[in-house]
Amino acid sequence: MSAKIEDGLTRSQRHYRKDPARRKLAQQKYREKHLDRLRESKRKYQRRYVIENREKVLEQKKISGKKYREVHRSELSLKNVGRNRKYALHKYGLTEERFQELVTLSGNRCCVCRRGFSKKNRPHVDHCHKTGFMRGLLCSNCNTAEGLLKRPEVILNLYKYVIKNELFYQGTS
Repeated sequence: MSAKIEDGLTRSQRHYRKDPARRKLAQQKYREKHLDRLRESKRKYQRRYVIENREKVLEQKKISGKKYREVHRSELSLKNVGRNRKYALHKYGLTEERFQELVTLSGNRCCVCRRGFSKKNRPHVDHCHKTGFMRGLLCSNCNTAEGLLKRPEVILNLYKYVIKNELFYQGTS
């Protein structure tokens, strides 16, 4: 039995109060032991609240989503662009410096349509899906078109088709 000390606490209770690490460990053990019960009671409360306050909850969702997007629109787009760029660079084994070097070497233009890269028309890494070999930097439109057509012979057939029909239409006007 542990002896009571003058303030009414046992020795272990006093250590528990003084030592934050011990308190944190005890709280963690309690959470682990009762996690399912705690989660279920929280879910029940949330369900009950949503049912009782349906209109209020729907209005808050609508307002908070709109406000958040309005306030953070530029941040969100830049965050996604940065995340996508980092992923692409990592995927093709490029550093940011090497990527900027490639942009400079391409004249800051798409290798296919020669449109200049800008904030809206960002460069995309074009690569062969079979070998993983990086071919160059394309604008979004050219990269999408190349990805949809996939094989060079299909691209060549499309080119021939457009040229043939372009000449046909030019001759009738």
